[in-house]
Amino acid sequence: MTVGLLKVNVASGVLLIQASNVTIDPLAESPNPIASIGNATITSPKFTNLPAVNGQNIQIRQDGFHIGALTLSQQAGSQVRLGSIFEMTGLSVSVRNLDYTFGQTLSVSGS
Repeated sequence: MTVGLLKVNVASGVLLIQASNVTIDPLAESPNPIASIGNATITSPKFTNLPAVNGQNIQIRQDGFHIGALTLSQQAGSQVRLGSIFEMTGLSVSVRNLDYTFGQTLSVSGS
């Protein structure tokens, strides 16, 4: 099954997931993916100061997953605060070519 655009509202708007170029094959066996997502964005309408997460080339297998690229970055000038204890400004985190197989020793590679 292929879906051009998929929108998922989690917990009454706590998270909003929008994905495009989604392919689902629940009968797929490893190493073939059960689900493939071309592009995805996760936002939080209830927590507007949280940065968006953008992902590309995401594959979910019976035995693990692969993420081609994942980026979490704040808009310029925005801050994330947890009371007066913790504050972040200009946060940016990127992951490239992350692949994980369940039951194996965790090995991180990519750039």
